[in-house]
Amino acid sequence: MTSPSVSVIIPTYNRARSISRAIDSVLAQTLQNIELIVLDDGSEDDTAEVLARYGDRICLIRQENRGVSAARNKGIRAARGDWIAFLDSDDEWHPTKLSLQVACLEKNAMKVCFTRCVAGNGEIITDIDEFLPATKDSDVYCFEHAVDLICDLKSHPQVQSMMVEKQLLEKAGLFDESLHVAEDTRLIYNLAFLAGFAYIDRPLTVINRGTFNSLTCDLNPEAAKKRYSCYLRVQIEAYWRMVEIRPQKAFLIRKRIAYFNSRRAEIACAAKQFQLARAIAKDGILSAGDMATFIRCAGLYLCPILFHSRFRRKWYRGVS
Repeated sequence: MTSPSVSVIIPTYNRARSISRAIDSVLAQTLQNIELIVLDDGSEDDTAEVLARYGDRICLIRQENRGVSAARNKGIRAARGDWIAFLDSDDEWHPTKLSLQVACLEKNAMKVCFTRCVAGNGEIITDIDEFLPATKDSDVYCFEHAVDLICDLKSHPQVQSMMVEKQLLEKAGLFDESLHVAEDTRLIYNLAFLAGFAYIDRPLTVINRGTFNSLTCDLNPEAAKKRYSCYLRVQIEAYWRMVEIRPQKAFLIRKRIAYFNSRRAEIACAAKQFQLARAIAKDGILSAGDMATFIRCAGLYLCPILFHSRFRRKWYRGVS
């Protein structure tokens, strides 16, 4: 049997309502010789019945619920393709997405390729726009020093649009299963330290934000604390790596660390953990890169009790 050129990995958990849309968009790809691996991460709804309808058109792997990173990693280890692409179970691709990426990677001798993403309503999702020229001669851009993108961009390309060489992905360390969120950010950062990125500025990936039972959508303050802790872990790790190779740009990551510290201090203040809020805010003051973050941290450090009611309303809406 001929090995597939591309292995597509779709993790899913309780997505019976939307998983067919994602799978159908992969099966409709113009690229031939695709392996589609669906990881059912312990779904408790009708996902199993929906997946059964596809028979041998998909490679189905089931596991106990361990999270999206564990599911993706299991799919990577099972993949037989030279290239790996990821799609979430509530998103979808344009039919030419994979064929255009393979052609781009081969033509430009690159190992990582992203595409433009749009929301379900057609709205453009901004990512590397500030790096793109005002006048376009082509839809394809190559960034040999992708690590610079880490520092200069407020966001990064979406993992749902990524195609990456499997060997490079393994070298980058796969997804960090200990992270509650930002596991995709950490992986993309790790890849940027190893290789350049290609980018196709065409809307080939549709990301349906706010889908029922989203893996990351949770505004609860306890969940927010976990999120910010994950963001800080990823940014701090990237900062120290950047200090070694791009010390002149490391301060840009430090600015992000200050911002996340300021938000984490807000939550501590809202919970009347004033000593903790002051300690976190102090770190934010020392590394703040913009006036808003500096003022927020300074206020929380000098007199957090004055801001308790304000942040209580923000983070504990509806809680007495």
